[in-house]
Amino acid sequence: SSGINAEWPLRPGETEMSEDMRMYQSLESDQASLRQLAHAKKRELLEVQRKIKTANNSIKDLNMDRQRLTKRIREIEDSNKARNVEAEKAERDQELVECRDKQGQYTEEMTSTTSTMEHLESRLSDMTVDLSRIRQDIEQTDVQIRKHQDMLRTQQEAKKNRVSVFGRFMPDLLRKVDEADRLNRFNKKPRGPFGLHMKVKDPKWANVIELAIGGLAVNFVVHDQHDKLVLQDLFRKSCSNPREHPNMIMMKFRDEAYDVSSQKPQTGHPTMYDMLDIDDHVISNALVEQARLEQSLLIESSEEARMLIIGHAPTRVHNAWTLAGDDVRARGAYSNDPTKNNRYFRDDPSQVIEEINHKIRQLREQSSIQRQNKGGVEKEVNDIRAQYNTEKKKQQAIKRKLENVRNRIIELDNVDEAPLLDATALEDEMRQYGEQINNINEEKEGLAEKEETLKQEHEEANKRHAESTERDSHITNRYIIKHRQVYNAGPE
Repeated sequence: SSGINAEWPLRPGETEMSEDMRMYQSLESDQASLRQLAHAKKRELLEVQRKIKTANNSIKDLNMDRQRLTKRIREIEDSNKARNVEAEKAERDQELVECRDKQGQYTEEMTSTTSTMEHLESRLSDMTVDLSRIRQDIEQTDVQIRKHQDMLRTQQEAKKNRVSVFGRFMPDLLRKVDEADRLNRFNKKPRGPFGLHMKVKDPKWANVIELAIGGLAVNFVVHDQHDKLVLQDLFRKSCSNPREHPNMIMMKFRDEAYDVSSQKPQTGHPTMYDMLDIDDHVISNALVEQARLEQSLLIESSEEARMLIIGHAPTRVHNAWTLAGDDVRARGAYSNDPTKNNRYFRDDPSQVIEEINHKIRQLREQSSIQRQNKGGVEKEVNDIRAQYNTEKKKQQAIKRKLENVRNRIIELDNVDEAPLLDATALEDEMRQYGEQINNINEEKEGLAEKEETLKQEHEEANKRHAESTERDSHITNRYIIKHRQVYNAGPE
């Protein structure tokens, strides 16, 4: 019903409506009670339906759990049927034997590999020491080569300076002579200066011999007139001052040195020819012809020289020279200061240069051999290192295998005899699930009966409320119309 406010104020003329008001209020109260009853039955019905749904879900979950248990029990039964405990033990024992065989094999391989590595380490240590020693030897040889190269440069500079003592233009002149000879401008290459090819065997006689030879030390010897003219042209090109040009001796070149043995005096004293080391036989022949070196004696004592020579010179003795510089002849002695003559016969570095060059060649050959040895040792060291690394990888692989087989042996030794699988607990759990399902089903049956009752009660309550509403609607409508009329009329 639409309802009406029972607290509305009564206007004048409303007193006749009081009876209708009481009737209306009574009807309104009955309808409210019927509505509350219908709503209560609806709530009870919904709660019962919710519990039925929950019970159905629980039964569904329990059935799924039962299916899983059933499957597991079947698997256990199948496994127990298939198991052969004796066969399993025999299989383990066989595997244990195989593992121990492998353990022995791997242990032997580990021992062999370790021994090989120790041998390689020892070889590598020895080869490393050898390689270090060879490198030190190479370094020392290189130091010696550099040292001798410095010595060579020093001696070459000394030789260059020694050439220059025969004339400042002499180095250039000798280069021009060599070049002209290469161009075949000479019939025979001129030789000189004489002093450059002469070395005093005993240095104490150097000044005396230089005093005796004098200007011959800077002379050249030529084969013929043609060669003389060519050499004169070279003199002019090397030195513009004719007064500085060396003298030239022209004589036919022989293929061998003169044999002066028959011309030497037999006095027991050396001759000047004996004291000189002349490296060119052409110059040697020229000096024999020009200075009679084979007949000039060298006698240290002036007194002895005078007694031997003056007045009665021995056969084939031309004169004698003393360390004091005396030139003693049959008719007398001539004194000189030999210390003023020390330009030409100071130590000749040519022999030293040759010795140094020879030593440098030896050192270079030695260095080459050392470097070849170093290369061989380095290759061997690299080979040993590669072999060692291979053995080390092999050792690591064996170690892993050995650890794996040892762990497997421990596992097999610690295996307990596994009993047959027992499904009793699972079967008990299955029974518990069945009991739970039965209990829920019983509870569900009670809920279903209650649901039917509540449905009927709810339908009955709704029906009573609808009938009451329809039956009392004309009374309510009449009251409302009359109330509005009175209210709209207002006070007179």
